[in-house]
Amino acid sequence: MFFGKKLIGLSASETREVMSTCQAGYDLFPPDPLKTRLQGSDGKDLKLFVNASQKQVGPLVETSWIPSGPAKDFMREMAAEADQRLGRRTSTIELAGVAMPPITNVVGWGVDTETRCTLNADGTLDFQPATKDGDGTVAMVSAAWLRGPGVRTFFLPIGLFANFIVPERHPRIWDPPPVREIFNQVLKDTEPMPFVCGAIDGDEAVDPSGPFTVRLSASDAEGNPLPNVKTTFTTFPGKPTVSFRAGSVRKEVVMKRDGLKANVGSNLFRFRADISWGGGGSGETREVPLLVHV
Repeated sequence: MFFGKKLIGLSASETREVMSTCQAGYDLFPPDPLKTRLQGSDGKDLKLFVNASQKQVGPLVETSWIPSGPAKDFMREMAAEADQRLGRRTSTIELAGVAMPPITNVVGWGVDTETRCTLNADGTLDFQPATKDGDGTVAMVSAAWLRGPGVRTFFLPIGLFANFIVPERHPRIWDPPPVREIFNQVLKDTEPMPFVCGAIDGDEAVDPSGPFTVRLSASDAEGNPLPNVKTTFTTFPGKPTVSFRAGSVRKEVVMKRDGLKANVGSNLFRFRADISWGGGGSGETREVPLLVHV
């Protein structure tokens, strides 16, 4: 437990000694972009930390932004040691000569999250406006960086599910029904199945004015893209249909409330998204219930 710059019961110098041997502390240090391939599966730079030129940098490896002076010397020393120990890192989890257990990685998206920080040369930090590309704690591109022969990654839209009257958000990311399916697969050995689900943006769902965003996820049992994915909002006025981009496992659709009338209680509208994939006689369809305030 920390109190200021000290661990309770330890002096400042003893605290430094403890922290210098804490592996978890170093694990939190971002790797050096010059030594580590900091790109997503789409090949684009993650850019969690950038300089004034928007070039990605490592905040505890690139030390020019740290103000000079004794009070900051320890931060600089820690950064230098982190560079030596963990400057180069890989997103692939594998151990030589050891069979890796299967890893299921759930990546949440749909909650305001700080996803980028600019490190200025004068020692100041500018956090860019939050986006919905995260679960409120971890940026989506960071959580999805993990790879490996036994890793499967699923993207979970966080928001209002039709099963709930109020939005379920982090830290209760494990509550939505789609995640319970994953729990059953991991803990009860139920048969793996495609991960297909949808939710309404948590903020927009409860605001009866203006448009709202529907976030949809569709991947096979290993987290890979399904072929020819399209969604038809069957019970929505006009039955709009949208397609996933080829190779993508998620889709955002902005919809209008114009003309919607409550069909559940006095102020809720329930509708359905039919997510289909495949085709050629071998296609499948999953019905996803959705709920929004009107």
